[in-house]
Amino acid sequence: MKPGDKVWLIIEDWCTVGEIVQGEVVYVDSRNNLVCVKFPTIRMNPRMVRPNLLFPTREALCEHYKKIFE
Repeated sequence: MKPGDKVWLIIEDWCTVGEIVQGEVVYVDSRNNLVCVKFPTIRMNPRMVRPNLLFPTREALCEHYKKIFE
């Protein structure tokens, strides 16, 4: 994963119930194993996210969670 990559993730906040969104990697903090992701399509500040929660496509994200809930 590198800056500029498009990624998909599920945003869970106190005000949302697991919304699937696309973001863009801003930078990778390998020291703390976090990725900063910005969201150009929605009004949300960039966030630091663990890389294992990021997926290269929406389909990959959905397939991952489908396997968990089967």
